[in-house]
Amino acid sequence: HDLAKLSTLNEDTVVRVLKGRIQDQEMVYTRVHRLLVAVNPLRAILGLYSPERMRLHTDDPDANPPHVFEVAAACYRRVLEGVDQVVVITGESGAGKTESTKLWLRHLVTRSASAAGGGGGSSRAVQIQAALLACNPVLESYGNAATTRNHNSSRFGKWIEVGIDAADGGAVRSARLTSYLLERSRVTGHAAGERGFHAFYQLLAAAAQDAELCARLRLTGPGPGLAAGSLSAAGFRYLCAGGDAGSGGAAAFGPADLERRVACASALETLGLGPPELSALDSITAAVLHLGNVTFETAEAGDHEDAGSRVQQQQQGAPGDGQGGDAQASLEAAAELLGVDPSTLEDTLTVRLVGRFPAV
Repeated sequence: HDLAKLSTLNEDTVVRVLKGRIQDQEMVYTRVHRLLVAVNPLRAILGLYSPERMRLHTDDPDANPPHVFEVAAACYRRVLEGVDQVVVITGESGAGKTESTKLWLRHLVTRSASAAGGGGGSSRAVQIQAALLACNPVLESYGNAATTRNHNSSRFGKWIEVGIDAADGGAVRSARLTSYLLERSRVTGHAAGERGFHAFYQLLAAAAQDAELCARLRLTGPGPGLAAGSLSAAGFRYLCAGGDAGSGGAAAFGPADLERRVACASALETLGLGPPELSALDSITAAVLHLGNVTFETAEAGDHEDAGSRVQQQQQGAPGDGQGGDAQASLEAAAELLGVDPSTLEDTLTVRLVGRFPAV
């Protein structure tokens, strides 16, 4: 189980051993001294993360094969002894970092919930435990996307700090999550065969099932490559590969997106954010999609002025031909959802300030 005990330890040996363990024995985890190496099996393995497996590694971690629960249990035990612990989860895209983080937190919350004789500690601790697990569906909706290598790739890094109160039986007493390096460019475009952030597709999937939501967010055509009254990811430039509407590069939304949408809404409620907050998030998300359909043209320059830009005044093509949509309508839809005046929004998009003075 420990590669550090091999007489020869090099890349070829490590790869050969890991390949044999996962293919012949369905052994996902292997030790390298204090490091835990995980191989993504790309399939479900019955009982690998069951409550029974968690109890095995909690009761006698050293007597069982390597496992993420084993390392989590060891860290939890050391924290109760007064020794701070740091866990670094790293790997290539698709290696399983997001799932490993969720499994780690699940073990931590389960142990914390059994603290204080099964009472889970104070009511505050119980709330924090629930919030720790609930944050994942929200983070994945607005920070994860499908890539060519991973259907649920985190497009940001995160640092999670969890405080354990040994005096309260080992219950969680505090938690803080810091995100960084968000791939903001994925909002406006992505490579062929990939998708934008999950939240866009989840919103479209929900709107396809809810006529009132669809109408409020003005998500039906006309739009670039979108016939009047229809709803498709192809109708929004930001969801098309390279931002090219009508290119056929827009990934479709489906039942899985609707399931994630339901999970995200439930998680928001656990975090204390109800229907009003979800509605506001929907408005902002839809406004971003509409802003992607706003096109610009050169504004006529006056005497002693440089030519500037303005929102396209006329529709570039007929709805559904892939040549463009009504830029002014998209601007008005975005302004309505953001609660601002369309002319103010247009000025924000076309006028920049040089010091205190506007420059078109």
